[in-house]
Amino acid sequence: MPADDVEPDPEPIVSLEIPAPTESSREGPSKTWTLTANNKNVLRGWQELCQRIPENARRCYDWLREDPTRRIPGRCYELKYKHYAGAWCYEIGSGQRVYYKLRAEQRDV
Repeated sequence: MPADDVEPDPEPIVSLEIPAPTESSREGPSKTWTLTANNKNVLRGWQELCQRIPENARRCYDWLREDPTRRIPGRCYELKYKHYAGAWCYEIGSGQRVYYKLRAEQRDV
Protein backbone atom coordinates (compact mmCIF):
# COMPACT_ATOMS: atom_id res chain seq x y z
CA MET A 1 0.00 0.00 0.00
CA PRO A 2 1.51 3.39 -0.97
CA ALA A 3 2.27 5.88 1.80
CA ASP A 4 -0.17 8.42 0.27
CA ASP A 5 -3.16 6.20 1.12
CA VAL A 6 -2.41 6.03 4.85
CA GLU A 7 -4.74 8.13 6.96
CA PRO A 8 -3.05 10.32 9.57
CA ASP A 9 -3.56 9.36 13.19
CA PRO A 10 -6.32 11.40 14.79
CA GLU A 11 -5.18 14.03 17.28
CA PRO A 12 -5.14 12.74 20.84
CA ILE A 13 -8.15 13.80 22.88
CA VAL A 14 -7.16 16.61 25.23
CA SER A 15 -9.08 16.98 28.47
CA LEU A 16 -10.29 20.51 28.97
CA GLU A 17 -11.31 19.91 32.57
CA ILE A 18 -9.67 22.56 34.68
CA PRO A 19 -7.37 21.05 37.31
CA ALA A 20 -7.28 22.31 40.87
CA PRO A 21 -4.45 24.73 41.52
CA THR A 22 -1.83 23.08 43.73
CA GLU A 23 -3.56 21.35 46.60
CA SER A 24 -7.08 22.74 46.56
CA SER A 25 -8.27 23.10 50.12
CA ARG A 26 -11.58 21.31 49.64
CA GLU A 27 -12.03 17.96 48.00
CA GLY A 28 -15.14 16.75 46.34
CA PRO A 29 -18.49 16.12 47.82
CA SER A 30 -20.79 14.82 45.10
CA LYS A 31 -22.64 18.16 44.90
CA THR A 32 -19.65 20.08 43.57
CA TRP A 33 -19.53 21.64 40.13
CA THR A 34 -17.07 20.60 37.42
CA LEU A 35 -14.93 23.32 35.84
CA THR A 36 -14.34 22.87 32.12
CA ALA A 37 -12.42 25.17 29.78
CA ASN A 38 -14.15 26.17 26.56
CA ASN A 39 -10.95 25.70 24.55
CA LYS A 40 -7.18 25.27 24.90
CA ASN A 41 -6.56 29.03 25.13
CA VAL A 42 -8.85 29.28 28.14
CA LEU A 43 -7.10 26.35 29.79
CA ARG A 44 -3.70 27.94 29.12
CA GLY A 45 -4.94 31.24 30.60
CA TRP A 46 -6.11 29.44 33.74
CA GLN A 47 -2.74 27.74 34.13
CA GLU A 48 -0.93 31.08 33.78
CA LEU A 49 -3.26 32.62 36.36
CA CYS A 50 -2.47 29.77 38.77
CA GLN A 51 1.24 30.45 38.37
CA ARG A 52 0.95 34.21 38.86
CA ILE A 53 -1.48 34.37 41.79
CA PRO A 54 -1.89 30.83 43.15
CA GLU A 55 -3.65 31.72 46.41
CA ASN A 56 -6.38 33.73 44.67
CA ALA A 57 -6.72 31.08 41.95
CA ARG A 58 -7.19 28.40 44.61
CA ARG A 59 -9.86 30.48 46.35
CA CYS A 60 -11.64 31.09 43.02
CA TYR A 61 -11.48 27.39 42.09
CA ASP A 62 -12.91 26.27 45.44
CA TRP A 63 -15.66 28.87 45.29
CA LEU A 64 -16.66 28.00 41.69
CA ARG A 65 -16.84 24.28 42.56
CA GLU A 66 -19.05 24.91 45.60
CA ASP A 67 -21.49 27.68 44.67
CA PRO A 68 -20.83 29.60 41.42
CA THR A 69 -24.19 31.42 41.53
CA ARG A 70 -23.74 33.05 44.93
CA ARG A 71 -23.13 36.76 44.56
CA ILE A 72 -20.29 38.43 46.41
CA PRO A 73 -20.53 42.23 46.16
CA GLY A 74 -17.56 43.59 44.21
CA ARG A 75 -16.12 40.10 43.71
CA CYS A 76 -18.67 37.87 41.95
CA TYR A 77 -21.71 38.95 39.99
CA GLU A 78 -23.89 38.11 37.02
CA LEU A 79 -23.15 40.22 33.96
CA LYS A 80 -25.84 42.64 32.81
CA TYR A 81 -27.49 43.21 29.44
CA LYS A 82 -29.01 40.62 27.15
CA HIS A 83 -25.77 40.28 25.18
CA TYR A 84 -24.19 38.65 28.25
CA ALA A 85 -27.23 36.62 29.33
CA GLY A 86 -26.23 33.81 31.68
CA ALA A 87 -22.59 34.94 31.98
CA TRP A 88 -20.92 35.54 35.33
CA CYS A 89 -17.72 37.23 36.44
CA TYR A 90 -15.44 36.45 39.37
CA GLU A 91 -12.82 39.10 40.11
CA ILE A 92 -9.73 37.21 41.18
CA GLY A 93 -7.43 40.19 41.73
CA SER A 94 -6.98 43.74 40.54
CA GLY A 95 -7.74 43.56 36.85
CA GLN A 96 -7.81 39.74 36.77
CA ARG A 97 -11.24 38.25 36.10
CA VAL A 98 -12.66 34.83 35.35
CA TYR A 99 -15.74 34.89 33.12
CA TYR A 100 -17.95 31.82 33.02
CA LYS A 101 -21.34 30.39 32.03
CA LEU A 102 -23.19 27.72 33.94
CA ARG A 103 -24.58 24.49 32.52
CA ALA A 104 -26.84 23.71 35.46
CA GLU A 105 -28.20 20.40 34.19
CA GLN A 106 -24.65 18.98 34.05
CA ARG A 107 -23.43 20.95 37.10
CA ASP A 108 -20.66 22.30 34.90
CA VAL A 109 -19.04 25.74 34.90
